[in-house]
Amino acid sequence: MMLTILQQLQQAGAISRLDYQFAALIAEKQQPYAYPQPIADLAVLLAALSSYHSQNGSTCLSPTDFEHGDFFDLAMQTELRPLLQQIQQHLNGIAPNQWQYLLQEQQHIAFGEQFEPARPLLWLNGLLYLYRNGVDEQQVAQQLSQRSSQRAALFELPRLAAFLAQLFPATDSQIDWQKIAVATALRHNFSVISGGPGTGKTRTVCNLLLTLQWQQQQWQAEPLNIALVAPTGKAAARLSESIGNSLAQLPSTIDHRLKQQIPLQAQTLHRLLGIQSERRQARYHQANPLPFDLLLLDEASMIDLNLFTQLLNALSPHTRLILLGDKDQLASVESGAVMAQLCQFLAQGYSRQHCAYLEQVTGQNLDTIQHESVEHGHPIRDCLCFLRKSYRFDQNSGIKVLAESVNLGRFDSWQWFAQKSDLTCYPYPLEQPANTVENRTFNPTLNALELILKHAVNWYADYLQAVHQFDDFSHESLKTVFTAFNKVRLLSGLRSGEFGVEQLNMALSERLRQKGLLNFRQRHEGYHGKPIMVLQNDNAVALYNGDIGLFLTDKQGNSRVCFEDGKGGFRDVSPSRVPPHEAAFVMTVHKSQGSEFAHTVLILPLTASPVLSRELLYTAITRAKTHFSLFATQRVWQSAVQKPILRRSGLYGLLNLMSRP
Repeated sequence: MMLTILQQLQQAGAISRLDYQFAALIAEKQQPYAYPQPIADLAVLLAALSSYHSQNGSTCLSPTDFEHGDFFDLAMQTELRPLLQQIQQHLNGIAPNQWQYLLQEQQHIAFGEQFEPARPLLWLNGLLYLYRNGVDEQQVAQQLSQRSSQRAALFELPRLAAFLAQLFPATDSQIDWQKIAVATALRHNFSVISGGPGTGKTRTVCNLLLTLQWQQQQWQAEPLNIALVAPTGKAAARLSESIGNSLAQLPSTIDHRLKQQIPLQAQTLHRLLGIQSERRQARYHQANPLPFDLLLLDEASMIDLNLFTQLLNALSPHTRLILLGDKDQLASVESGAVMAQLCQFLAQGYSRQHCAYLEQVTGQNLDTIQHESVEHGHPIRDCLCFLRKSYRFDQNSGIKVLAESVNLGRFDSWQWFAQKSDLTCYPYPLEQPANTVENRTFNPTLNALELILKHAVNWYADYLQAVHQFDDFSHESLKTVFTAFNKVRLLSGLRSGEFGVEQLNMALSERLRQKGLLNFRQRHEGYHGKPIMVLQNDNAVALYNGDIGLFLTDKQGNSRVCFEDGKGGFRDVSPSRVPPHEAAFVMTVHKSQGSEFAHTVLILPLTASPVLSRELLYTAITRAKTHFSLFATQRVWQSAVQKPILRRSGLYGLLNLMSRP
């Protein structure tokens, strides 16, 4: 039976216990029916595959992905190939393009838009979903199709154009994509603004919010009630800080009353929706919508499908939604890649009607770059804008060219480390130097770890000195410590295993203790100078997954865990009130999203890992503002550059389907 093979795969660690248990559930549901054995085995296999790929970020399966007969990526695992051959034998030659037809009689699978009653699996638009993923993706497609076809009210276009000219003074003949983005978002109740590091995403949305409030003022209407949200506490704090900085840089000619109508405090999406840590049921939903006129969601690439569905369900039809983020960054940890799917419509170009509108309100003609515009594209294309000019990095910036090279999948991207002063690579010593005779004791892993620890201790020297000189919990003392801590951040592509954050945090804290730079008895205890990362949302103390804090003790022996508040200040919490957390000398690349550091360090393992990808490298590189350092081998780096994340999703296809007449 197929279930027996899956059990062996679970015991070998090739699939998870959840994958196996879901397949076992389908096998149990089949028992009352006399399905032919190959078809019964196919259904059990597809249940395990759906669970497996959902845990790896895909929302669905496409039969075309399995035409070569590989399942669970077993073809690359020599010791498990016999089990792959057994799977193929049990399928008895059933081709993937026959799957949907052969499973029509299965009582545990829904087909088309037959969402009631709920069943474990769902075929929709030729793709196989876990039921919840399928329903969520259908809801998102329907709601975004409706929102993208709705035009927002606009004030008199000549006066609107004059106001935009104040916010975006012409400096050269190049297209001002920030201005284009604002004009695009003004026209719709739904918009997406994407851009890489330093392209001015926050400045753009700040000017957008200001223009929307200006329109309200011209109409003599009440100011819009605006909510600023982000996926993590750190990203929310950074959004708050960035909005404040952008407002401070506005021209003095802008009415100060408009500036006061822009909120400065962002919050996490979980807190906004009222999702408690112990359950994902939201306080706000279709029957109890959020009381806002406009919602701005930053770092939108980090939002998974289910959470995005909950957000859309919590918005009333008139609420304007703006998504902001970098389409090329890592997607959410859980299944879904909503922003990446939406940004595929950028390839269709703007419609002619939208180009005419843009020229009218911005004075900029896009005809020269619209030669590839699709004649009858999806309306959502006119809701998107991609910011293309980086204001943070000049053309000689190593960080900029490395990020672009990685994003393009360039095999030769490694060369930039030797050519750019703001890039440093520390290749691992994989071979014993020829002038020594200690070949017996040479251990590549231990030598690589020693290289990492040596530099990490030096990089944390300023922070640890500030910790030792810490006097009290005054603003000045906390600012000194946090400034020193934020100078550098070590990132790992892995959570566990070789050079994962668990191993590195353990090794680094122990090395700092050995050198007398930290003082503790147990690594898991709170001690002076320990950086921590919150792992669980807790509304009671307003701390959320991803928040970074420092455990500090003043000269009187009082201990607190201190956090930046996103407004240039700090807040502290009793150690006993901090939610579950872990040491944060090193953090994962995923957790670093929404943050920037002057010096960012990426640590890769000695051997390739399925987790390492092009998007992971790009995300790590773009966390750096002035310097990027890398610990890696050339082979592992190039392997990751050549491997984009392949997340299967049906959202793009569903949206296209709904746009057909």
